[in-house]
Amino acid sequence: MNYTKYFGFTALPFHKTNPHVYINTQVEEFEDKFRRMLEIPGIAMMVGEPSSGKTTMLKHVMKKVKKSKVEYYYLAETDFSRNEFYLVLAENFGVEASNKRSIVWRNLKKHIEHMVQTQGITPVIIVDEAHNLPDNFFRDLPSFLNFKMDSTDPLVMWLIGTPELSRKLQQPKYHALNSRIRIWQTISGFTQFEEFKKFIEDGFKQVGAKSKVLSESGMSTLFEASHGKPRYISNVIVNAMQKAAQQEFTHIPDDILEAAIHECR
Repeated sequence: MNYTKYFGFTALPFHKTNPHVYINTQVEEFEDKFRRMLEIPGIAMMVGEPSSGKTTMLKHVMKKVKKSKVEYYYLAETDFSRNEFYLVLAENFGVEASNKRSIVWRNLKKHIEHMVQTQGITPVIIVDEAHNLPDNFFRDLPSFLNFKMDSTDPLVMWLIGTPELSRKLQQPKYHALNSRIRIWQTISGFTQFEEFKKFIEDGFKQVGAKSKVLSESGMSTLFEASHGKPRYISNVIVNAMQKAAQQEFTHIPDDILEAAIHECR
């Protein structure tokens, strides 16, 4: 069954396939920081609990901030060694790889300097799930980012991860990297019910809902169960829509919502 069509929606509300993003102060703050990093390159970090909407927000801002002289390199597969990370980065840049990390570093740096100095392009490296990277990667990263005796910052690097990443980089052994991070951003789910309610109402409105889909009590139940985390909300709504359609409802009754919540636990 086509559930979006059954409900008269143009897309699945709150789902990752839906490009709409609810704009609140958190999104606006991140966009401002993202733009400022492009103006003066360096290292930045964004952390948030799993399912808090980090990647969704990132994709929204990347799409919105389009500049002809900016190239994005997004790396999400990070659960491997430091050497493999640089090999993947070299592949993304189209740079010749080597089994020696020193050669890969040299080739990458030459390529980045050519992009910046000759082509006027600012590379933006986005490392998602960065908390999965090994300790020696974080110890080495300041050396990799050392260009011209550490006098220039030719690229922007965003480290994206869970609060574990933030806690890790505050350890004394990572002081060299920590001191280089110019901008920090913490992402959280919706902590206030009124803001959460606006998010839910906006999400249904954006996909063309003509009437109320969730009751006030249903929204309260979902708020308590989800802790305001967008990914959890999406999973519950998808399950609830399926169940409601099977029973020929065009809204989500409270009992069906509660059953959908139970499936997500």
